[in-house]
Amino acid sequence: MISTNRHYSGDGFNLHFPLVLFIPDKWVSSLSGNLILIHGRWIMLENCLQVARDVDVTKIGGIVVPLVTPFDNHGDLDVEKARCLIEWHIEQGVDGFYVGGSTGEGFFQSVDERCKYLEFVADVLKRRGMLIAQVGAFSVR
Repeated sequence: MISTNRHYSGDGFNLHFPLVLFIPDKWVSSLSGNLILIHGRWIMLENCLQVARDVDVTKIGGIVVPLVTPFDNHGDLDVEKARCLIEWHIEQGVDGFYVGGSTGEGFFQSVDERCKYLEFVADVLKRRGMLIAQVGAFSVR
Protein backbone atom coordinates (compact mmCIF):
# COMPACT_ATOMS: atom_id res chain seq x y z
CA MET A 1 0.00 0.00 0.00
CA ILE A 2 1.27 3.44 -0.90
CA SER A 3 0.00 6.45 1.01
CA THR A 4 -0.37 9.74 -0.77
CA ASN A 5 -2.40 12.90 -0.52
CA ARG A 6 -3.50 14.09 -3.95
CA HIS A 7 -5.95 16.56 -5.34
CA TYR A 8 -7.08 16.62 -8.97
CA SER A 9 -9.30 19.10 -10.70
CA GLY A 10 -10.30 19.58 -14.28
CA ASP A 11 -13.20 20.28 -16.58
CA GLY A 12 -16.27 19.36 -14.55
CA PHE A 13 -14.55 17.51 -11.72
CA ASN A 14 -12.78 18.25 -8.47
CA LEU A 15 -11.51 15.12 -6.74
CA HIS A 16 -9.36 14.35 -3.70
CA PHE A 17 -7.54 11.03 -3.46
CA PRO A 18 -5.96 10.42 -0.05
CA LEU A 19 -4.77 6.85 -0.67
CA VAL A 20 -3.31 4.70 -3.43
CA LEU A 21 -3.64 0.92 -3.38
CA PHE A 22 -2.59 -1.73 -5.91
CA ILE A 23 -4.67 -4.92 -5.92
CA PRO A 24 -3.31 -8.13 -7.53
CA ASP A 25 -5.87 -10.06 -9.58
CA LYS A 26 -5.61 -13.12 -7.31
CA TRP A 27 -6.95 -11.10 -4.34
CA VAL A 28 -10.13 -9.94 -6.04
CA SER A 29 -12.30 -12.71 -4.57
CA SER A 30 -11.16 -12.00 -1.00
CA LEU A 31 -11.86 -8.26 -0.92
CA SER A 32 -14.92 -6.41 0.24
CA GLY A 33 -15.81 -3.16 -1.46
CA ASN A 34 -15.46 -1.95 -5.04
CA LEU A 35 -12.61 -2.49 -7.45
CA ILE A 36 -11.93 -0.59 -10.62
CA LEU A 37 -9.85 -1.87 -13.54
CA ILE A 38 -7.94 0.97 -15.17
CA HIS A 39 -5.26 0.30 -17.75
CA GLY A 40 -5.03 -3.35 -16.70
CA ARG A 41 -4.65 -2.65 -12.94
CA TRP A 42 -7.22 -3.48 -10.27
CA ILE A 43 -7.57 -0.53 -7.91
CA MET A 44 -9.72 -0.56 -4.78
CA LEU A 45 -12.33 2.09 -3.98
CA GLU A 46 -13.01 2.28 -0.25
CA ASN A 47 -14.74 5.27 1.34
CA CYS A 48 -12.81 7.47 -1.06
CA LEU A 49 -11.60 7.10 -4.63
CA GLN A 50 -8.14 5.55 -4.80
CA VAL A 51 -5.96 5.61 -7.89
CA ALA A 52 -2.46 4.60 -8.93
CA ARG A 53 0.08 7.38 -9.36
CA ASP A 54 0.48 6.82 -13.08
CA VAL A 55 -3.25 6.65 -13.93
CA ASP A 56 -4.66 9.61 -15.81
CA VAL A 57 -7.61 10.46 -13.57
CA THR A 58 -9.26 12.43 -16.35
CA LYS A 59 -10.11 9.04 -17.88
CA ILE A 60 -12.24 8.17 -14.85
CA GLY A 61 -15.70 9.35 -15.74
CA GLY A 62 -18.02 9.53 -18.67
CA ILE A 63 -20.91 7.14 -19.08
CA VAL A 64 -20.58 4.09 -16.81
CA VAL A 65 -23.37 1.52 -17.21
CA PRO A 66 -24.50 -0.77 -14.38
CA LEU A 67 -24.24 -4.00 -16.37
CA VAL A 68 -26.99 -6.59 -15.97
CA THR A 69 -26.05 -10.27 -15.80
CA PRO A 70 -28.02 -12.34 -18.34
CA PHE A 71 -28.87 -15.88 -17.22
CA ASP A 72 -30.17 -18.84 -19.19
CA ASN A 73 -33.17 -21.00 -18.21
CA HIS A 74 -30.94 -23.07 -15.89
CA GLY A 75 -29.71 -20.06 -13.92
CA ASP A 76 -26.25 -20.06 -15.51
CA LEU A 77 -24.55 -17.08 -17.12
CA ASP A 78 -25.64 -16.71 -20.74
CA VAL A 79 -22.26 -15.75 -22.20
CA GLU A 80 -23.53 -15.04 -25.71
CA LYS A 81 -26.20 -12.64 -24.47
CA ALA A 82 -23.65 -11.04 -22.14
CA ARG A 83 -21.15 -10.62 -24.98
CA CYS A 84 -23.81 -9.07 -27.25
CA LEU A 85 -24.94 -6.73 -24.46
CA ILE A 86 -21.39 -5.54 -23.74
CA GLU A 87 -20.62 -5.03 -27.43
CA TRP A 88 -23.89 -3.15 -27.94
CA HIS A 89 -23.13 -0.79 -25.05
CA ILE A 90 -19.63 -0.16 -26.43
CA GLU A 91 -21.10 0.61 -29.86
CA GLN A 92 -23.45 3.11 -28.17
CA GLY A 93 -20.43 4.94 -26.74
CA VAL A 94 -20.34 3.99 -23.06
CA ASP A 95 -17.04 4.60 -21.28
CA GLY A 96 -17.23 1.77 -18.79
CA PHE A 97 -19.22 -0.80 -16.85
CA TYR A 98 -20.14 -1.29 -13.20
CA VAL A 99 -20.31 -5.07 -12.78
CA GLY A 100 -21.75 -7.16 -9.97
CA GLY A 101 -23.92 -4.58 -8.24
CA SER A 102 -27.59 -5.04 -7.46
CA THR A 103 -28.53 -4.36 -11.11
CA GLY A 104 -26.24 -7.23 -12.13
CA GLU A 105 -27.51 -9.64 -9.45
CA GLY A 106 -24.00 -9.79 -7.98
CA PHE A 107 -25.27 -10.23 -4.43
CA PHE A 108 -27.02 -13.45 -5.47
CA GLN A 109 -23.98 -15.00 -7.13
CA SER A 110 -21.22 -17.01 -5.52
CA VAL A 111 -17.73 -15.49 -5.31
CA ASP A 112 -16.63 -17.91 -8.04
CA GLU A 113 -19.50 -16.86 -10.34
CA ARG A 114 -18.75 -13.18 -9.80
CA CYS A 115 -15.03 -13.64 -10.45
CA LYS A 116 -15.72 -15.60 -13.63
CA TYR A 117 -18.15 -12.93 -14.85
CA LEU A 118 -15.64 -10.16 -14.10
CA GLU A 119 -12.94 -12.02 -16.01
CA PHE A 120 -15.39 -12.56 -18.87
CA VAL A 121 -16.37 -8.87 -19.01
CA ALA A 122 -12.69 -7.81 -18.85
CA ASP A 123 -11.90 -10.22 -21.69
CA VAL A 124 -14.75 -8.92 -23.88
CA LEU A 125 -13.92 -5.31 -22.99
CA LYS A 126 -10.28 -5.72 -24.06
CA ARG A 127 -9.29 -2.39 -22.51
CA ARG A 128 -11.87 -0.52 -24.58
CA GLY A 129 -13.34 0.98 -21.43
CA MET A 130 -13.32 1.14 -17.67
CA LEU A 131 -14.46 -1.77 -15.51
CA ILE A 132 -15.66 -1.11 -11.96
CA ALA A 133 -16.29 -4.29 -9.98
CA GLN A 134 -18.57 -4.62 -6.95
CA VAL A 135 -16.97 -7.31 -4.82
CA GLY A 136 -18.82 -6.86 -1.52
CA ALA A 137 -21.09 -9.64 -0.30
CA PHE A 138 -23.73 -10.38 2.32
CA SER A 139 -21.45 -12.86 4.05
CA VAL A 140 -18.85 -13.07 6.78
CA ARG A 141 -16.75 -15.50 4.72
